[in-house]
Amino acid sequence: MERISRSLSNRYKANHTNSSSNKEIIISENIDNTLQNWKLPSSSSVYKQKGTFEFTSDYIIKTVEEAMPLTEGYNAFQLLSRQLIEQHKRKYKFLHIGMIQVGLKPATRLGLNTSAVICVRDKRHNKFHDSLLGIVESSLCDGPIYFSCFPNFTLSLTDPTLMHALCLDIKSEGFNMMQGAENIILIYRIQYKVMNTVIPRIKEIPTQHRGYTTLFITNLAKSNLKVPKTITWDQVNLPENGYLKKPLNLLNRKIEN
Repeated sequence: MERISRSLSNRYKANHTNSSSNKEIIISENIDNTLQNWKLPSSSSVYKQKGTFEFTSDYIIKTVEEAMPLTEGYNAFQLLSRQLIEQHKRKYKFLHIGMIQVGLKPATRLGLNTSAVICVRDKRHNKFHDSLLGIVESSLCDGPIYFSCFPNFTLSLTDPTLMHALCLDIKSEGFNMMQGAENIILIYRIQYKVMNTVIPRIKEIPTQHRGYTTLFITNLAKSNLKVPKTITWDQVNLPENGYLKKPLNLLNRKIEN
């Protein structure tokens, strides 16, 4: 984990020396080959390009890849980096979240009866359904799954609840493994913009109808083709009341840096 923190710090420092350049922050390398075709829209397709003499904003692409022991039951993570937020606060006032991509790949053989419910949430909301930014439920027996969502809202960098504004909840089933086995590879990307104005200057980004999420799943019958499937949120079988309101577990500390 120390290696990841240093990588983040050094990469950010190198990019920060040129304030007019666009920053891509990569935490961890070697994204799994099966997700190489997982297309990330360029920043210019979400945000308008900065002017030559515009130094009051910058956009960030943050990519995290982490193998972890995803135990049977509920796991929660904060997706924003406290270290980066503190650095942004020195120069900027606001943060606009344009896009989030989440991928989940089982680190087991294919064909096992495993599945997951994945929620992207703004946990500043007290009501669960108000907090939802995206939610999917899928089998993991055929390989990786991934999806995108487009929150398109602006946050204050001085908001004391900011770290709760972008969270990931995962409810897994079917894994019966040794304690500590790193059975899941979690990959997520966040595309956001830091600025000193509340106007993010975004382009027309894909429309996301509330209550729907497009999930990409592996179709082994078609040579590992990634097949899109749009699901409605009310199709997801949420667990009984309780697990979604539990405190964040220790895995959150591991991935937040």
